[in-house]
Amino acid sequence: MIDLVSSANASLVRITAEYENLTQELEQALRDKQDLMGLLERKNDELNRLAATDPLTGLANRRRFTEVINETLAAAEAQGQPMSMVMIDLDHFKNVNDTYGHQCGDDVLVEASRRIALGFRSDDFTGRLGGEEFAVILANTDAERAGIAAERCRALIAASPIRCKDGSVVEITGSFGGATWLPGHGVGSSDELIARADTEMYNSKETGRNRVTWERQLAAAK
Repeated sequence: MIDLVSSANASLVRITAEYENLTQELEQALRDKQDLMGLLERKNDELNRLAATDPLTGLANRRRFTEVINETLAAAEAQGQPMSMVMIDLDHFKNVNDTYGHQCGDDVLVEASRRIALGFRSDDFTGRLGGEEFAVILANTDAERAGIAAERCRALIAASPIRCKDGSVVEITGSFGGATWLPGHGVGSSDELIARADTEMYNSKETGRNRVTWERQLAAAK
């Protein structure tokens, strides 16, 4: 009888130990799974960020910029608030690449993008649409305030030459064009707003460069 009890106790101890080991293994497996899920989430976040970012300047790329301008315009319509956007094209940029090389051209783009970001508010949304062309979305901003910001940014870009990594010193300016959507002026279209700002930017190019041109009709209607 004693042997039977001892054997049962020994079996119980063994089963308990095995259960505790199995529980620990399961808990470790759950921790490993949580760690793996966290890693996957971080990797997905990083992939999404990279998919929305211009790799050279770190600004939003054209795809992300299009998403944000549509979201901002929808919010402006819902809230009855104005919104503005600015198109920026660096002047004579092809000459920079031809004269100093593409590496220096990249250095100029990086520094110009930094100055553009500094020239606007931290909550304005800046993107590189391609090449030497940039754009900025200014939510809840009328033409007057957006124009002031654009002029500040224009002056900042032109204020001092850009020194490239190879030692080259490059003078750079930008031509700016702006357009504003106002409540009561019909349903907004991001493509239309971009086209209007783009037209004004080309007007700046044609009238001497290194200047800000704002759409007159809506600027006067605020």
